[in-house]
Amino acid sequence: MTPSSLTTLSSKLVLCLMFLSLVSTASHAQTNIEIEVVGPWSYVQDPGDTNRVILVAPQLGHTMAVFKGDDGFNYSNATEPSIGSHRLDFSTLPCSATSPSKKYLYPLTGVTPSTVTAALQSTSAYSLSLPKPCAYESKMTSQFRYNATQPVTQADPEGSFTTWMILHYSVTDQTVPADLDKGTGSASTIQFGTNSGSTKNAISVTLYVSPSIGPDTRCDSHSAAIFDAVLQMWNAPHVYRVFPKLKPLATSNQQLSSYDYTCDQGKANSANVFAPKVPGHQQKRAPGRADCHAAQVNVNGVVN
Repeated sequence: MTPSSLTTLSSKLVLCLMFLSLVSTASHAQTNIEIEVVGPWSYVQDPGDTNRVILVAPQLGHTMAVFKGDDGFNYSNATEPSIGSHRLDFSTLPCSATSPSKKYLYPLTGVTPSTVTAALQSTSAYSLSLPKPCAYESKMTSQFRYNATQPVTQADPEGSFTTWMILHYSVTDQTVPADLDKGTGSASTIQFGTNSGSTKNAISVTLYVSPSIGPDTRCDSHSAAIFDAVLQMWNAPHVYRVFPKLKPLATSNQQLSSYDYTCDQGKANSANVFAPKVPGHQQKRAPGRADCHAAQVNVNGVVN
């Protein structure tokens, strides 16, 4: 073989290796996507698949909304699944080794498999199975004081817990929508994207209460009621709890720094707690109304 032909062969090998490198890079290209989880959800291991996690919450006056976008407060064009079990499917890539989580979840341990099964089969709760994320990122938190054995006083520490969590994933193509309840009569597709004008590719899962329900600015009884209902769903003992007062504006349910310790700390009577207080009264559409201050819950340490 002549030096000329060797040079030609070498050039071809270099071009071939470059092409294979480009193909390999393209085949492993990935995009980050997010699932925004907003409201008083609990996280529990999916009993049928160790690679999935389930979001669960009592219905208790709430509506579940699933929709395109990273603004979990803007659910005007949402798909609203019925009460019961649901599933969100999309293809994911393996997680990076450097995917730290930042979460502040109310911990519940010792929840039995039978209790988990009962919650997932409940006709008065929402649940949504989805792939386990690469990382959990707390976007919004709220505060309240609680005591497991006696009524809360100013001496009890204030806990801060997540009320809006971002679940992070990697996918090959963010333009492929997620399948909600694929294979059922109510199946739909949800596109990843933004509803806030950002560059994010996200889907939001939100629990909200009717805008006609005014906030309890003194005791935040809505937060107390849904928190009690969550504990009951997991057969956890009732705890004494007090939520901060709320800013007395029709366009806000912002927590203040003060508490009223004369508020009822016993188990809430939820029969009428979410009934409209002022007919026709319109407020900012925020997830869960005042009860967006109830903590998200980590069941049996599934979130780590």
